[in-house]
Amino acid sequence: MSRFSSSFSLRRFQVLAIFFGILLVSGILSLSLVFLSHDPHGPERVPPKSNCARDLTSGDLTWKCKAWKNGKKYVTLWEEEECREYDVRFAEEGCFPPTPFISFPGSGNTWLRYLIEATTGIFTGSVYCDEDLYQLGFLGEGVEEWSGQTILQKTHEEGDVEMFEGRALMLIRNPFRAYLSFYSFMTARGSRHTQDVPLPTPNDTQWQRKFSEWQGSWRSKAETWIENFDGKVMLVFYENLLLDWRKELGKILAFLGMRADRGRLECLGRHLEGKALRKRFSRTSYMASYSESMTSQVLDEILELKGFLFGFGFPTQALDSYLNYSRCKGE
Repeated sequence: MSRFSSSFSLRRFQVLAIFFGILLVSGILSLSLVFLSHDPHGPERVPPKSNCARDLTSGDLTWKCKAWKNGKKYVTLWEEEECREYDVRFAEEGCFPPTPFISFPGSGNTWLRYLIEATTGIFTGSVYCDEDLYQLGFLGEGVEEWSGQTILQKTHEEGDVEMFEGRALMLIRNPFRAYLSFYSFMTARGSRHTQDVPLPTPNDTQWQRKFSEWQGSWRSKAETWIENFDGKVMLVFYENLLLDWRKELGKILAFLGMRADRGRLECLGRHLEGKALRKRFSRTSYMASYSESMTSQVLDEILELKGFLFGFGFPTQALDSYLNYSRCKGE
């Protein structure tokens, strides 16, 4: 009887040990999956199909802006003889996975779209129908964002994070400049993407009202997408593009699974400004538009986003330069 009891106890112990072992392994795997789902580096990039750059000037396009349905299907970038061969076209339907291009308005997204289009020869798209941009040659504005015929799709909307997955490109700019650039865009008359508007004073009631309405959204857009996007987010800082556009474009193209054409890069180097680059003011001029209270609020935003990015493993050096921006004089 004692021998039977000992055998039964040993067997029960073995069964319990196996059971708890399975629970432990399952728990570790679950934690690993949770950790990986929040990895800022996310899944591997999704390369485009091999025939993405084929000539589609006579093919069908999935138009969403019906007024433009019979519009052009390609644009020539530059007129001089040695660069005339380089144009921008649409890809074959379903060629590229939908890839959101996120930014706060006024962060330079139109300029970066120009750089990407000029380098790849493929149009970028948008979740909007911006006729001004369409007239400037950004024909991807009129094509359905899910068609796969554009390499990126611009959005400023936090709610769009639930509509995309896989990979996303995010552009971040110094908020002291981004807020004012957005204000200039909103108050311009005529073509808002190209018209220069004088900077407001801190006492300008319209500027005060708009700043109060927008304040905090520069940070929240970045946080919402990074925290909730199902996939990999690549950050691009506008100031790094200004310092070394070739290096930053190389990183972006690698992320998108594309390669740069040397001839295109050489021609782009002669035409960096593009068609929608507004006047840049000095640092002193920008800061003159901010009251002490406004400046304090923007600095708090920068500090909060810096801590957030650090927690997700992203570089934060650019945020340090933003924090120093209000304390420096000159350019």
